[in-house]
Amino acid sequence: MNRKKQISRLTKAFAVIMMAIQLAFTGAVPASASTVCAVTTEWEQFQWDCYSNDYYYSKLSEEEQELYEKLDAVCGQLLESNKDANVYSVKGVTRYGTPMVDTTDLSKTQIEKVQTAFLYSNPQYYFLNTIRYTTKNKCALGIYEAFVSGSVRTKANARVEKQLKQLQKQVMESEYLYETEKSIHDVLRNNIRYGDDTLITKDSSDKKFYQTIYGGLINKETVCAGYTKLYVALCNYFHIDCIAINSKSHAWNMVRYGENWYHVDVTWDENTDSEMFFHLTTGQLLSKDQKQSHVAHGFWSGLAPEADVTFDESLQTWKGLKMPEVTVTYTASGLTINMSATEGDVYYSLDGTHPTEDDIYTHPVVLNDAGTYRLTAVAKKDGYADSCFLIIPVRIAPGTASITKAVNASGNKIRVQYRSSEACDGYEISYASKKDFRNQKTAKVTGKTVTIKKLKKNTAYYVRVRAYRKDVNGKLYYTSYSKVKKVVVTK
Repeated sequence: MNRKKQISRLTKAFAVIMMAIQLAFTGAVPASASTVCAVTTEWEQFQWDCYSNDYYYSKLSEEEQELYEKLDAVCGQLLESNKDANVYSVKGVTRYGTPMVDTTDLSKTQIEKVQTAFLYSNPQYYFLNTIRYTTKNKCALGIYEAFVSGSVRTKANARVEKQLKQLQKQVMESEYLYETEKSIHDVLRNNIRYGDDTLITKDSSDKKFYQTIYGGLINKETVCAGYTKLYVALCNYFHIDCIAINSKSHAWNMVRYGENWYHVDVTWDENTDSEMFFHLTTGQLLSKDQKQSHVAHGFWSGLAPEADVTFDESLQTWKGLKMPEVTVTYTASGLTINMSATEGDVYYSLDGTHPTEDDIYTHPVVLNDAGTYRLTAVAKKDGYADSCFLIIPVRIAPGTASITKAVNASGNKIRVQYRSSEACDGYEISYASKKDFRNQKTAKVTGKTVTIKKLKKNTAYYVRVRAYRKDVNGKLYYTSYSKVKKVVVTK
């Protein structure tokens, strides 16, 4: 399930959502800390992130995750804006795609892995086809010619959303995870037929949009890729961890119950009018596949989970748990993470690994060191299926900010100069007449000098500064505050 969903691929998203408001120095409201987010759903960088899953994102290296986040940022902007797609000329042929993003220091194999993981984890980006563009230190994803226009996509968004909601209404949501998933499985089989796979091409001439959720939703027919992505979308919408996997000729799903994963192939169940491919181990799946269509592509090695435990009937009566709620608050020296669960206990890690039984949350997590923390949180309770994972990046900017000069200037002003030991995108100035900053006012600035105006004469003010950087979605993350300077306004 997304962070995002992240949740900024928390996602989701899949990024820290800052609720910091840019404040003027006059008329600004007091604030003792900068709260990142107080409810889980606000981790979703884009409103469609509820259909995505960040499992593969969590398995990537830090450099690969950065590329994944960049792809999510440009695709999310195309999904939720009227911006037209980019036009590319490939060997004299006009193609269309997302804006190029940097891939510095990643190999061609790593780029392909990230692009594939992203495409299968984010079915909400229905306008993406199977083309990938790669140049020196840059890459992009292909877009169907039908969705190049931003205004056309806006109308398509409404159609896709309407059809998704219609399917969602047909799903019989139950307190039991299995019953909800079984209903999703049946809803897709009952509403969407298998299309003519001889019409599939590997370029933008896929006229029926078989490689995306659009074909199944709008035309009511698709092939394995469409079934697979729709299963990802609906399962994750209903809080069931579900991912996609593919071979050279086929695509299908895996779902998680507790610590174990199971294969599900809606396409083959539809074509055989059975449930032969519902919750299988890898061994069971391959034994039923005479064509070897389920031999996963090599780049899933190390990404896709093992499926080696037989599905037990007792799992059909497991109740599900909601994802933990997470609040991240920037403090003077770093940030604090608070987590809670409506039922059960929260388990978490900060390095992207799945939490173990020793990783139980007992008190607020305080972080002061610069870096990117890959928070992974899950709710657990005996007799219940674990919740979906909440996977989000939490960042503290590198370097330290310092005030080099803070003096009283005539006209009841304070002139402040400052700097950062590392490159940054700007600064946040904080000042207050209370030493504990409980009545502070703040403002974002990009220069290295600022004048604070309209202050009270014969009053002592406390001033501090911190630097910030922007992530790929333009959200801010901060260093710790500088040492406080006291300035008395006398003129």
